[in-house]
Amino acid sequence: MKFMYMDECCKNLISNHNHTVYIYGGMIIDKKDVHAALSDFKGIYQRAKNYLKERMKQHLKGNPDKGKIMKTVFDKFELHAAQIFNPDHTIRKGQIKRYNPWKYSDPRETFNILNTLIDKLTPYISEILIFKIDKSNILNYGNKKGINIDDNYVDEKIIEFIIEEYDTWLKKLNKKGALIPDKLDSGLRDKFVEKINMINSDFFWSEPIVVESYSNAFTQLIDIITYCYYLVYTNASHKQNFKAIQRLYYKKIKPKVVEKDLYKKLPK
Repeated sequence: MKFMYMDECCKNLISNHNHTVYIYGGMIIDKKDVHAALSDFKGIYQRAKNYLKERMKQHLKGNPDKGKIMKTVFDKFELHAAQIFNPDHTIRKGQIKRYNPWKYSDPRETFNILNTLIDKLTPYISEILIFKIDKSNILNYGNKKGINIDDNYVDEKIIEFIIEEYDTWLKKLNKKGALIPDKLDSGLRDKFVEKINMINSDFFWSEPIVVESYSNAFTQLIDIITYCYYLVYTNASHKQNFKAIQRLYYKKIKPKVVEKDLYKKLPK
C-alpha cells in the first residue's frame, strides 16, 4: 500500500480575497521508514511542547486562569503550521479567544525547531506531491470558456485532479493506495468519495481515511511542508524567518517536490 498523507492551504480560493493560490500537499513515506520517522518526530514534538509550556508559564504568571488556559492549549497540542508561521493570539472584541503558544517563542528557537523537524524527517519522505491552482489562471480560464468559477467548482476540479494523478501514479507502480488527509469538512469529504468512486479504480481505497491532525505525526508534517511551499511560492518576505525558511525549503524540501498544476490539465 502507498498511503499519501495530505493537507491543504488556502481553500475558498475565490471567495477569500487574500488567497492567490490553492494548494494540496501530498506526502509519501514508505512502510519500512515509518517507525524511524515516528521516533524522530516524537522527540522533536516533545521538545517543542516542553519549550512552549515553559514559555507560556512565564508569561501567564499571576493569571488566575493560567491552569485552564494551559490545559486548553496543550491537551491536543500539535505542530500546526498556521500557528507556527502566524504567531499571534486570536482576538475578538479586544479579548483573547484562542491562545497561540508560539507567540511566546523566541523566533530563533521557532526556526531551530522547524529546521530540526525538516532536517530529520525529509530523508524518510520518498515524494512530496504539490497539487495547485493559481487564482488568476482559473479565473482567466473561466472567462475564456464562459464558466462561472466559484469555490465549489475549484474544489471539484482540484479533488478530481488529485485522484486522477494519484491513480495514474499507483498504476505505474502496480501498487494499491489510499489518501490520508487531515479532518475534512463534510462537503469536501463527500467530493473526495464521489470522485474516487467515479473513477472506480482497483488501485484506490474508496474513501479518504480522515484523521485528526493532533494525533497523527505525518499530517502535521505535510501541513508544515505545504505551508513552507506556500510561503516560498508566494514570496512572503514579510513573514518571520522568511529568508531562513526559503533556504531550508530549497535545500531540504524542494528536492523531494513534484509540482502538479491543475491549470495545465484543464481542457483547452
